[in-house]
Amino acid sequence: MPLNKERGSRMKRLICILLAAMTALSLAACQKTPEKVTVVKKDMERMIEQASSEDNGNKLSELGIPDEHYAFNSELADGRLKINVDADIRIPEADTIPIRKVSMGVFSQEAVTGIFNYLFEGEQAFDISQTRMTKADYEKRILGYRQTLADKSYLENDQTEQEILDLIAIAEEEYEKAPESLSEPSVSNGTMVKGQNIKSPSLSSASLLVQTEDGNKSLTIFTPSSASKEDLKNNSSENMNMLRYRVLNSPAYTTKGMQRTDGTSLPEETANKLTISFDEAQALCDGLFSAAGMQEDFCVGAAFLIDDKGTGLVDGKWENGQYIEGSKEAAENYAYQFYYTREADSIPLAVYTTNGGAGNPEFSIPWGYEYICFTVDNSGIVSIIWTNPIIIGEVVQEDAIMKPFDEIITIFENMVKVTYQSMIDTLYAGEGSIEINVDDVELCLLRVREQNGDETAGLLIPAWVFYGHSIGTDQTGYKSYDLTSYGGASRWPEAPITLLAINAVDGTIIDLSKGY
Repeated sequence: MPLNKERGSRMKRLICILLAAMTALSLAACQKTPEKVTVVKKDMERMIEQASSEDNGNKLSELGIPDEHYAFNSELADGRLKINVDADIRIPEADTIPIRKVSMGVFSQEAVTGIFNYLFEGEQAFDISQTRMTKADYEKRILGYRQTLADKSYLENDQTEQEILDLIAIAEEEYEKAPESLSEPSVSNGTMVKGQNIKSPSLSSASLLVQTEDGNKSLTIFTPSSASKEDLKNNSSENMNMLRYRVLNSPAYTTKGMQRTDGTSLPEETANKLTISFDEAQALCDGLFSAAGMQEDFCVGAAFLIDDKGTGLVDGKWENGQYIEGSKEAAENYAYQFYYTREADSIPLAVYTTNGGAGNPEFSIPWGYEYICFTVDNSGIVSIIWTNPIIIGEVVQEDAIMKPFDEIITIFENMVKVTYQSMIDTLYAGEGSIEINVDDVELCLLRVREQNGDETAGLLIPAWVFYGHSIGTDQTGYKSYDLTSYGGASRWPEAPITLLAINAVDGTIIDLSKGY
């Protein structure tokens, strides 16, 4: 979700500082907290042993989980840290929670063919994976870069002179390989091209780049050729396992001002313009998984209403780093946005609403959490982003023993203070403030990585996930929403993020930036 260019450098600086803060937190977490709660690295064998020992805790039915809301309020640091919890508690409709193996996956040719046929039914899509620029096109690009150097306009885009020089060098290299004229693109049947790694063509990978003749609909897929360790290790970029579908003539929807929905009781202004029902829109998304021939179960983890005016928040302007509200014009177009997640043993995985993350330098292979997001309006599916597919493996523990709910809550109430007070001290030098608002608590499955072993494998473990929003305010009054160690920040609250995740087996904090 792109940030406004005028605040790009500020956000980059904040995120870099935040990463430093999380590093500091990982050190601080080994010290005593108010209740002597510690954060330790996960040892897979030890954790599986704990999950099988009744001395460690209780089975799912004996955790003492209340049916009502969980509420909690606290203020620290002279009121500069406010924690507000008023949340539904969601638990799986299951008698037991197994622990399963999990590994990195790929988009298989069978799945891609099904998805391609589903999205382009009755239409021709053309292969655009080959070079679509001539020598004349590259000449124009090089001249544009040189003009940017001359007038220093690159500064407006937060770029450096060296970055432009590097772009010129790349364009000059591509110019030498470019044809004088282009051949007609061929009609695609959805077959991926091997060895077309966008970063390095020599690596074992597969890709599909197609669009309709008018350029309105496009599908882009990059994935390793297989789920073998070697192929996954050779394709270690976070952007190398992704699917993106776009309809370009759809309205410019924004997630600013998005509203959670289950399809009932739509606001009147929305109901008058969004004529496709929630169920119809979800059925279109479900149809893609069926078309892909996937045996796994997928479910909607969260759903929202979005529009082309951000509930009146996007028609203002930026001046001197501050947003000045506009006339708050009414939206003309509305859409549903669905965040999907997988299920294992009828238990959903945690909902991931931030595309990216979990690329900690501790591991040579980045492994972001699976992210699946659909946008559907009256015309049908207009956008899909799907990254980091996984493979759910065998059961290693059939009935996980977990910490009692009251013990988990004690850990949360202690560690949410430690985590975010550390961010205040590091991000804002103790002068800013952070407000935490938790509105959803879920016992679900969450992937943790295997440490000191196979970097492409891990476990799906039971975890308590606390969803909501964080609002950081610096000493000038500038607000940043949902700064995390595994994603960016926004000027407005968007889809709820994971504010804290607790391993339900051993009570330790799961760091989503590291994946364990």
